[in-house]
Amino acid sequence: MTKRAVLYARVSNNDRSRTNGSNLQSQVEMCREYAHKHNYEIVAELAEDDQGASGATFDLPQLTKALEMAHSKKFDVLIVRELDRLSRDLAKQLIVEQELKMVGVAIEYVMYDFPDTPEGRLNKNLRAMLAEYEREKIKQRMMRGRYRRVREGRIILNTSAPPYGYRINTDRTNIEPDEEQSEIVRLIFQWYVSGDDTGKKLGLQKIAEKLTELQVPTWIDLHPDALHGLVKRKPNEWNYSSVRRMIKNTVYVGRWTYGKEQVTLDTPPIIDEDVFEQAQKQRQENRVKAKRNIKHLYLLRHRLTCGLCKHVIQCRTKTQKNGTYSKGYVCGLRTQHIRYAEEKCWLPWLNGPLVDGLLWDWIKSKFVNLEELRVGLEEYQSQHAQIIEPLRLKQQIARDMITKIQDRIDREKDLYRAGLSTLEDVKERTSALEQEMWALQRQDEKLTTQLSDQKVYFNIDSIMEFAKVINGKLATADDDLEVQCQIVEQLHIQGIVMVEDGQVRVHITGALGDTVLSFDGSESENVLPGFRPSTGGPTQALRGSARFWRGPSRAHRRVARTRRAPNRPSHRTAPAAASPS
Repeated sequence: MTKRAVLYARVSNNDRSRTNGSNLQSQVEMCREYAHKHNYEIVAELAEDDQGASGATFDLPQLTKALEMAHSKKFDVLIVRELDRLSRDLAKQLIVEQELKMVGVAIEYVMYDFPDTPEGRLNKNLRAMLAEYEREKIKQRMMRGRYRRVREGRIILNTSAPPYGYRINTDRTNIEPDEEQSEIVRLIFQWYVSGDDTGKKLGLQKIAEKLTELQVPTWIDLHPDALHGLVKRKPNEWNYSSVRRMIKNTVYVGRWTYGKEQVTLDTPPIIDEDVFEQAQKQRQENRVKAKRNIKHLYLLRHRLTCGLCKHVIQCRTKTQKNGTYSKGYVCGLRTQHIRYAEEKCWLPWLNGPLVDGLLWDWIKSKFVNLEELRVGLEEYQSQHAQIIEPLRLKQQIARDMITKIQDRIDREKDLYRAGLSTLEDVKERTSALEQEMWALQRQDEKLTTQLSDQKVYFNIDSIMEFAKVINGKLATADDDLEVQCQIVEQLHIQGIVMVEDGQVRVHITGALGDTVLSFDGSESENVLPGFRPSTGGPTQALRGSARFWRGPSRAHRRVARTRRAPNRPSHRTAPAAASPS
């Protein structure tokens, strides 16, 4: 019987940039020749060719597809050029091989032959383990050298430049205050703790705005090489996060810390200890008393994501000239400080009451029939369980292998205690096993984190009881946003906002199922100031919004016409007559 084979190839980002994708094609060709040589029937050729793929992660689309095909019994052999094309992480390699082995799929490597014998498995694991072990040892040696240098009293900077307010001393072993910059640091702490000339304390954002107004150079302006090729949007423009980092940094009171071990090195202080402590107390007080956007309730607060730029959509209130206000949802990339000029988003302002009203109407329609509600909740719970089941399977495989390896290590130790083996032999046999177990334990921790991030905590019975209580009060709940927010919280509703065919669509998912809240042409004109739906796609539709840039003003166009070269036609020139079709 002819075996069915799937070819798998992978390149990393570095390989792709260096070889322009030729390495990926050569891998596929070598796997194809190997399959023809062994008379295998090629079912699929899977290549991770999007943007290069890391060999240390499970989140690879083609590898996931291969595992799904294996569970569906669609092939018998997975062909890979060599070991590191499947994985550069020992734990990932062991888990993937074990998962395929459980469904009866073998892995064959083109460049190496690893027979399914104790010797073959040892040789294969050693090759994967040595590469990973060497990388870890290099990292450990580098970290030990850095910590030793800090303990000897020599500073190590994560970048080539010292913190704001300091410069590297002449022997380059420590930092010393820079007179001009240190005055700016003292001024920032003074504004934050004591206030400005009027005695009013300034917040972090106000301090950033005032420094920008005074055109004080930022840390990046003083050290442009630290950008590593990125372009700063504007010179001398401060932001909230830069000021916050300075307020929290203990280097200004003479304590510079390095690494996870928090090794401390004494440095010349710029700020008194009392002033620094007052700043930390002020920061905690500001956090508690901050005027956040909690004056009004939103059903989808912290539950929407922008489909254009993947940023979180925030809730905002706009005050009109007549004193009234309007609630809405706006992409976070448009509201926060944009550091680099390339970052921008064209998602329009969404009318909050309209979006919340459409969502509430959909929820009410689901609560009318309680039996259908229970069926929908059970289907959602089942679908979510199917999504996280592959992660649970990988975690179970990793834990089973950890248990087996620990048993083998215990048996080796028992042989030594019984005098049937020497200490050198035990160390030699258990060192590789301990490395495998360490890698699997590390992968188990990663999988546990992923599962906890994707876990949904809700109880169907509690939701049904809650539904029975409010089912008779849906009419009164129409005017009670607090009750509506509680229901949305119980149902784990999330949404992605897209602009499709000139319309805004909110794709809703949650315990009640999926739906799309869309705005037609007439509603969009009322919802979005100046937003005119168009059939020319989302970009063309968004250009009609009064909140977005419409191009040069009349004055700019008039100046451009006066500067235009004589032989360059004017934009007012009548277009040539179109030829008949």
